[in-house]
Amino acid sequence: MNIQDRLKKGRLIFDGAMGTQIQKMETNPIIPEVLNIESSEDITEIHRRYIEAGAQVITTNTFNANPLKLQKAGLEVKQVVTQGVACAKEASKGKEVYVALDMGPIGQLLEPAGTLTFDQAYDIFKEQVIAGEKAGADLVLIETMSDIYEMKSAVLAVKENTKLPVFCTMTFAENQKTMNGTDAQTLVTYLEALKVDVLGVNCSTGPNKLKYVVEDILQYASIPVMVQPNAGLPVFKDGKTEYDIDKTEFVQEMEKMIRKGVHVVGGCCGTSPDYIEMLVKAMENIPEQARLEQEQENDFPTVASSYRKTVAYDGHLVVVSENLIAAFKRELREGIEKSDYGKFSAIARKDKKAGADLINLNAFVPGTDEEMHLPRIIKSIQRSNDLPIQVESRNEKALEQALRYYNGKAVVNGINASQESMEKIFPLLARY
Repeated sequence: MNIQDRLKKGRLIFDGAMGTQIQKMETNPIIPEVLNIESSEDITEIHRRYIEAGAQVITTNTFNANPLKLQKAGLEVKQVVTQGVACAKEASKGKEVYVALDMGPIGQLLEPAGTLTFDQAYDIFKEQVIAGEKAGADLVLIETMSDIYEMKSAVLAVKENTKLPVFCTMTFAENQKTMNGTDAQTLVTYLEALKVDVLGVNCSTGPNKLKYVVEDILQYASIPVMVQPNAGLPVFKDGKTEYDIDKTEFVQEMEKMIRKGVHVVGGCCGTSPDYIEMLVKAMENIPEQARLEQEQENDFPTVASSYRKTVAYDGHLVVVSENLIAAFKRELREGIEKSDYGKFSAIARKDKKAGADLINLNAFVPGTDEEMHLPRIIKSIQRSNDLPIQVESRNEKALEQALRYYNGKAVVNGINASQESMEKIFPLLARY
């Protein structure tokens, strides 16, 4: 049974922290993934202990297995990922346990906050997922992300290069937002548009504080929700790092979230096989909730988003700015001809200040390369504006570039009802 079919049957239990268990080994590798090569028996044994505790999905020791981090240890992605999956498969041999290829953040900020481009991030994740699928992983877990744009690059890398299901979790601060300001509704809007299989939160704080953002996610999500909290916050005691929530409190808080509809659970930093074992036992006493029935009861409105703001078409007035139609404004036409998009950004900022909910963008100017200019204008606007964008274009190549590099879930304007138009445009809408 593949994991997607298994999800329909009931809740899933992931394992807990890998790093915490490696720290107990009193080794000091450059990065934990080195141990896949140098101490594979120990990594396999950690997986085995989680399986014995009742975990149904185990996560490979590949959180940092990207070329930028592995080069410090003189290792290659294919080698580390292949051996990481092998350790997990050895531990799960003969058991009904799934192996999740684990991918964490690259470790460098994407543009515009950093220098890493979207395409560079995509290629990094692409190398990891191709190696993971060839090695036999059952799914991909993209976790501990704080930048949803980086998450998008990883999701597309999975979907465009493998047939593996993808589970996505992000980290949230106590203000119920990620580092880049993404809130629960935007997380759901954005990731459901990319057709991920499961979404949720991990790491962050303990379950006692994470439960608030989880409640918000459950309000909006129409797919299974996943939660893997830390065992609270780290404290340094007697020369060792410990966490301030013990397994009893951890499980008590997790029970509350499960009863509210969380479908996939596990642990992150500070958790151990003992935490998972107690969680498994507690879940035996919680009736299964049919998540699909909950979804059918909810009336989900049409939504659009940027990376941190969501607009719902739920009956109230939505104000759309139409001041960025290039063909109608000389200054915008000249900006496109000179590849200078500052006027677009300035007008968008002005419209936001005036109360617009969305920005309609049309970059078509006869004799210019719309396919090149449209995504560049979008990037320029999004550097200083978090309003969702409504992209107006009948050029399917330009539209695909816009949707691919747009940081959010866009509205698409300008589709006509011809069969030819629908056959070209609808697949793009389905993908992004």
